[in-house]
Amino acid sequence: MDIKDAMEKLFNEKIVNIEEIEEIRSGKLKTILFTKYNIEFSLKEISGFLRDKIEFIEISTNLFIIKEKLKSILKNVEKQNYKHFLENRYLVLLKDDDLEAIDKKINRKTYEEILRYGLDNFYVKEEWVRDIDLEESEFYDRDEIIQDLYAKGIKIK
Repeated sequence: MDIKDAMEKLFNEKIVNIEEIEEIRSGKLKTILFTKYNIEFSLKEISGFLRDKIEFIEISTNLFIIKEKLKSILKNVEKQNYKHFLENRYLVLLKDDDLEAIDKKINRKTYEEILRYGLDNFYVKEEWVRDIDLEESEFYDRDEIIQDLYAKGIKIK
């Protein structure tokens, strides 16, 4: 069993229930995988898998937070207070470039979010389209997205 199969099995069998957890550490997953399946993976393999999963954001080495939960947690926290808040909540030390990466990941809009807003309001902001997260869409580039939005009657301002 490779890392992808093992992790998917953990998630599908709800041994690690993504709906219920807020954060997970690679070390804990390593222990769970060994306990449940008698398979050992390195922290590097586990962290690499989690980095590739869209729903996780790594805020510190080997510490991953569910993206939607992090958005919700930081919704009422001013951007300049992210560092203090996250360091105290998760007992980690963050660098300024860590904070920039976190902010970019949680505030980047997906195509679905932009489309939903555009259909409701008949326009979207140009900066949203420019900063869209292509990994979470079926499109290969922003020009395709722009054409699709215009075809649906949505203007870009």
